Amino acid sequence: MLKKIRNKWNQLDKWRKAGVIVAGLLVFYTLVGFFLIPFTARKVALSKLPEVLNRPVNISRIDFNPYTLHLKIEGFEIGKKEGEGNLLSFKLFDINFDSFSLFRFSAIFDHIIVVDPQVDFSIFRGGSSVSDLIPEQAATDEPVENADEQKSLFPFIVRNLVITNGTCRVYDKVRNMQHVVDNVDLMIPFTSSLSRDNEKQVQPTLNMIINGTPFELKGHSLPFNETLKTEFIFSLKNAQLDEYWAYLPIYETTDLKSGSFSTSLTLSLERSENILPRVIIRGKANISNFDLTARKGPSFLKFKDLDIKLDEISILRRILKVGSVKLTDPYLKIGLKKDGGLDILDYIAPSIEAGKKSKKNESEEGPALAALVSEFILENGQVDFTDNAFSDGFHKKIGPISIRAEKISTTKDAAGSYDFKIGSNATEIISGHGSLGLVPLSVNGSVAVADLDIPDYHIYFDDPLPLDIGSGRVGAGSDFVFTPASETVRLSNIRVEVDNLALTPKGGGRTLIGLGGFAMTNGTVDVKEKSVFIDSINLNKALIKLMRDSKGIDLVQHLEKHKQSSAAKAAVPAEVILEEEQAKEDSGEVVSVVDEKKWKVALNKFSLTDSAVEFTDKAATKTTSVNITGINAGVRELTFPEEKPVKLSLAANINKRGSISVKGEAGLQPLKGQGSVEIRKFRLRDFNGYLPSEMQMNIARGHIDVRGNWSFTAGDKPSAAYTGRVQLKDLLIRDNQGNRKFFHLSELAVRDIDFTSSPLKVKAGSIAVLAPNIYLEREADGTFNAGRMLTGKRADPVNATLVEKQAEEAAKKSRVASVPAAVVSQVQTDEVQDSVSGGRKDNFIFVDKMYMTNGTVIFKDHTVDPAFELDITKMRSAVYGLELPQGQRTDLSFNATFDQQAPLVVEGYLQPTAGGADTDLKISLINLDMTQLSPYTEKFIAYPVSTGMLSSDVSFKLRGKSVAVENVFDIYQFDVGEKVDNPDAPNIPIGFGLALLRDSSGNIRLDIPVEGDLADPQFRLGRVIGAAIVNILVKAVTSPFALIGALVGGGEDMDVLLFAPGTAQIKEDELAKVESVAKAMQDRPGLKLEISGFTSPDDIPALEEMAFRRQVAMPKFLELEGDENAPDSVDEVVVSEEEYPEYLEAAYKDATFERPTNFLGIVTAQPLPDMEKALRDHIKITDTQLAELSRSRAEIIRTLLTEKFGVAPERVFLKGMSATGKGTGPRVELGLQ
Repeated sequence: MLKKIRNKWNQLDKWRKAGVIVAGLLVFYTLVGFFLIPFTARKVALSKLPEVLNRPVNISRIDFNPYTLHLKIEGFEIGKKEGEGNLLSFKLFDINFDSFSLFRFSAIFDHIIVVDPQVDFSIFRGGSSVSDLIPEQAATDEPVENADEQKSLFPFIVRNLVITNGTCRVYDKVRNMQHVVDNVDLMIPFTSSLSRDNEKQVQPTLNMIINGTPFELKGHSLPFNETLKTEFIFSLKNAQLDEYWAYLPIYETTDLKSGSFSTSLTLSLERSENILPRVIIRGKANISNFDLTARKGPSFLKFKDLDIKLDEISILRRILKVGSVKLTDPYLKIGLKKDGGLDILDYIAPSIEAGKKSKKNESEEGPALAALVSEFILENGQVDFTDNAFSDGFHKKIGPISIRAEKISTTKDAAGSYDFKIGSNATEIISGHGSLGLVPLSVNGSVAVADLDIPDYHIYFDDPLPLDIGSGRVGAGSDFVFTPASETVRLSNIRVEVDNLALTPKGGGRTLIGLGGFAMTNGTVDVKEKSVFIDSINLNKALIKLMRDSKGIDLVQHLEKHKQSSAAKAAVPAEVILEEEQAKEDSGEVVSVVDEKKWKVALNKFSLTDSAVEFTDKAATKTTSVNITGINAGVRELTFPEEKPVKLSLAANINKRGSISVKGEAGLQPLKGQGSVEIRKFRLRDFNGYLPSEMQMNIARGHIDVRGNWSFTAGDKPSAAYTGRVQLKDLLIRDNQGNRKFFHLSELAVRDIDFTSSPLKVKAGSIAVLAPNIYLEREADGTFNAGRMLTGKRADPVNATLVEKQAEEAAKKSRVASVPAAVVSQVQTDEVQDSVSGGRKDNFIFVDKMYMTNGTVIFKDHTVDPAFELDITKMRSAVYGLELPQGQRTDLSFNATFDQQAPLVVEGYLQPTAGGADTDLKISLINLDMTQLSPYTEKFIAYPVSTGMLSSDVSFKLRGKSVAVENVFDIYQFDVGEKVDNPDAPNIPIGFGLALLRDSSGNIRLDIPVEGDLADPQFRLGRVIGAAIVNILVKAVTSPFALIGALVGGGEDMDVLLFAPGTAQIKEDELAKVESVAKAMQDRPGLKLEISGFTSPDDIPALEEMAFRRQVAMPKFLELEGDENAPDSVDEVVVSEEEYPEYLEAAYKDATFERPTNFLGIVTAQPLPDMEKALRDHIKITDTQLAELSRSRAEIIRTLLTEKFGVAPERVFLKGMSATGKGTGPRVELGLQ
């Protein structure tokens, strides 16, 4: 068979032989290519790869076309080393190698196609499921430093590279996370490493879904060109950030509830020979619906959108250009812990540590980062702030927040701008704007705070402030410059406003301190220059409310309580203090003293306007309120540490009507000042509560005026001085018993005052006492109202036996010679001069002139019945050159009028001494009508005085406490009326006694010397003189009265003049009678007239009605008293019909009789008829009131006759009231003598 074949082969020619060989080779090549190679390759792969990979391997099919060099691998799988599933697999790998590439010495692929590639591996701590497939040297091989040493790349061309439907699954066992990248589609139409093709762009496209998020890449590149010019566009939409949060350092402390990331970025790459390669990233990125929470806690960082536009990120050149950053609806929850640390640091601490480690590994080589942010916008932000470092904690939501910044750059001397606003018109607002430079750091601009509600931040004031802040809003603003390189820190145009500030006690209560407004304007602080300047500070409508009780002033109590509480909190154990001191000693610290530049502070103007202080004193004898309103104060040109004096001013109203004004200037170093002061209408009635409780009086009205200049100094010897005047005006003092007038003073004026505190000296040019009125009463038990009102005590019982003995001694001396007064006076004067010469240098009070004008004393004595009343009017006095405590002899003069007609003259001197005063006075009284002395004569001799005039000359000598008085009394035309029923009076023949005492002219002269010791409480000068007169006149008081009554004529009954019941007002038709009587008196100069007043039963109901109306009108009179148009007396007050119920109730409650009260003991109002009846039932008309009415009627007639109709006063006499008379009813009866 072989032979036959060989024969046939030999028969063939060479071409046929060649054809057979080629055909044979072709068949062999075909068989090997189509069948042997695929089979062998699959067989070898299935046998060798499992050993190499240490994993199962499966290949479904391998096809190879040897003619087209087209290779297909189907169903390729590499199983996992452990567990089920494949590590790597693909459905189809299709590669078509160009046959002609062998002739080009390059690899040319018509296409490379991978269908459905699958990768599935795991990552665990210390490696991954493919770690064993990675050669160890791969991780340690260092990069080749010189590119020339690298092997040249084998030339190739790939015309179409396609990967479709790829999937990569990664399971992170460390974090228990599964990541899936699927739908991977990669297409590269053409790529070539041949030099001829290096200008042809490679244009890949890549699409995939990463954990459910679409990703797209497209662009072009010159990978084999020297420039490597490349531009790729990356696109990612809504990637869920929680898929990757576990890989951040803060994963252990935080949870990401939501957040998605989208981006569209362009990566550009290009290199050149002379400059660094350009690697540039630009595009947009967005993070939306970001919500980050603390692990098992609330959200602490959220925002709706974060949009970033990147203009350029040049990595190698270190250039960062951001077109815009916009953050929408950010929310940050941040707070302080108990120890004062930020709670957010607990969440981000791992990230901070990782950043520090990363920074250590960074190289400092290369150019500095050049960054530019063209625009940054933050909209509708909110910060939820909690501070647990103070007490029970503080919580505040701050927002909305908006921030805008432009052109923020790291370029040297480049400056960008910014502005921000925190809050809205309905809440507090913080805003600002300005410029910002980073290299060098420089920030300037302005910042402002508006409508910040202070009580919201009370937690920060609870400890340092002794009071709670009940309300208040604050606003502030400033321009600023901050440049660390030049050490410049400067604030300018500083302004602060506070509105409606109210401070209340801890725990609540009424407002103690209020402030309507505080404004500081145009302030400047320069830290480098160490200077502070403030143009103005104004406090408006400040209000301080103080209340004092038995424990003290409430505000002071709150301050003291807070001080004690603060001291207790700040107390440091002694051992801790010792340890600190020992540590300082051990450290050997040395403090060097360096002359540093001192701070300069200047305040141009400080003002306090429309402010007030309200003080209520419940600890006084009665609740007292002092309201200082309309306070306006100012300080100008205050500087420190310069010694420039500041200008001061103060003006205020005191209890509405009073005012004070102070102006001047003061220096701080040393402390001294001078200026003027003016006080007007400082009302004293407002301070009745400070009168001692034992005093039984009140100040109804009166005010003090002050005007002058002041000065003070606080050096080694502090001193104060005042020059000017002080005036007390319209002073009215009332007796608490019955609310009766006691004292009224029109004015007390002290002028030309020169006061110095060190050494103490008080000098007055003049002291004027104008129109003093004293209503002096001796009450039924002998107590003088003045003494009772001042001390609250009744008079000591009088030793009648001792008084009688003193009176007898005085009566005896009146009939025997006494030691001449001149001798005593000379001896005492010499002693005084000796004492003055030794003590004058110690005087500190000097008064050039002291005088009184138009004084009045109304005296009533209720120890007699009817009560005695004496008016001393037109009082005038003067004292010159008074020095205290010991001074030279001072002249003294005094003039007055008794009973409207009798002049009183006092002249002498006053000698101040160490023992009190030495005084010599001469007292003269002329023509005192004695009929008003009837109450005394009725008491002591049982006869009233019907007529008589009294003149006296008294010599009064006072030496210390010893007094010597020589009394000479001249009594003219003295006579008495009919005897009254008085069993206590001696029964003596008064007519005979008067006959003995009268001289040939019918007049009487009495000379009664009296001596005594004023220190003796039983010595009563007036009682002794009175008793002595009675002893002298005891025989005269029984002298009968000579009736001389004679008719005037004319046929009419003119000796009886009728009056309206209850009044001292003569009837109109009776005036003609008075005029006729006056005419008769003028026609008959020898006649003398007696006037007698009478009352009748008709007067009692009329007086009761008048008393009732006075009681009702009295409350209104007291309200009006002190007003400019106030009525002079209660009788002038008109109570309208509408006012009647109000004032009737007030009168009823002020009454002293028993009235119904409630369970608290407070008098309750009754029906009007009941209150009216109760008041009327308790009105009792006394004999004294009837006697006063009778006398008033008589005085009215005397006044008409003497002042209106010209009858000489010495011819008209008042006659005491008689039990019977000629007429009937309310009347006056006239008689002639």
